[in-house]
Amino acid sequence: MLITKPYDGDVSSRVETMPSYVPFMTDSHPTANAPTSPDLPDPDLSHPVLTDLGSTGSGLPNRVDLTPTVLEREWVVTIDTPVGGIDQLTQALGEQIPLVQGPYDNCLYVRMGGYQQFRALDGSHAGAEGTIQRTEAAQLEFAIPPQQERLAQVFDVIFAAHVNEEPTIRVSERLASRSKLLDDAHNPNRYWNRPDAEALHGDVVS
Repeated sequence: MLITKPYDGDVSSRVETMPSYVPFMTDSHPTANAPTSPDLPDPDLSHPVLTDLGSTGSGLPNRVDLTPTVLEREWVVTIDTPVGGIDQLTQALGEQIPLVQGPYDNCLYVRMGGYQQFRALDGSHAGAEGTIQRTEAAQLEFAIPPQQERLAQVFDVIFAAHVNEEPTIRVSERLASRSKLLDDAHNPNRYWNRPDAEALHGDVVS
């Protein structure tokens, strides 16, 4: 896992590694005895193959090879933002950072329904207001390769495009799947084979 420190202009000084865990599968896993569709192959529930333990210092392997996918290390960036700042931030990130997942880009997740609370102190743009403020807020989450150069680019974009002078940004290290894109074009669960395919495919926003 990665945690952030106060920003002093040096991105490398913000990253501190902490021990994490390696996911595993056992007979008690909730999917271990789940029924499978007769049209689909039974899942391979054998233990994953750790193909590259690497030397990350985080406790996570660099790569885990599974039947339908590969798990790879990534850094997950989570940003809190007032709802009014979502569009300009997602646009700036999509234009300047290659948010790639397999054969897709502009990949990020927006979590709605929260709020930010704060009280401005001396040294802030608003000054010492003396009142506690709340504003409707959301979280943006996306992944990047575990590279300090890319992380520096991400922070530059966020600080330029965010509505807050002190944006809340968290960075964590995780394993994430990258599909092997096996030939399952006739899988009835894929969105293109469902009657609600258009809704699942989403709306054009740009």
